[in-house]
Amino acid sequence: MIAGAVIVAPDSSGTSGTDTSPPRAGAKPAPGTAKGLSATVDRISLAAAQRPALEPRQDQYIYVESKVRGGSVDRAGGKEKLVVTPLRSRQVWHSPDGLKGFIYEPGHEFMDKNGEDLDLDRPDDVTERGSYNSVKKLPTDPDVLLKRLYQGEGWVTRRPTGRRSGR
Repeated sequence: MIAGAVIVAPDSSGTSGTDTSPPRAGAKPAPGTAKGLSATVDRISLAAAQRPALEPRQDQYIYVESKVRGGSVDRAGGKEKLVVTPLRSRQVWHSPDGLKGFIYEPGHEFMDKNGEDLDLDRPDDVTERGSYNSVKKLPTDPDVLLKRLYQGEGWVTRRPTGRRSGR
């Protein structure tokens, strides 16, 4: 299993995100501020670049944990009001080829409380975007990638008829 996490906590002085000075030791994060964020992200990027990239084997899973919120519209009393759910954890496991997966999201109102299988029956069900293997094949040069996307050779999905359509 491969896992990764990045935690970024901005400084509390309230300046814009253009400040590149490192955050103060012991600084408390304040909502809506980004002082020191640029320097922190730069340090994280440099540290990550010094380590070899992890490459999952085809019999392994890529694990992603995230924090999510949902929303719905409450129409009680003839008025519409957006209702946002509390922040909750989502855990997802994907095989590199995109054929197998599992999602666990406690607190989701429609999902099985024990999680749900994301396995696909046929390889044709896998879109050519999003799986680790398909993303790994994309060009790393930004100009080449943009050219490919703008020429319609980017991410595509297979329609049931077998025709390809850009997405």
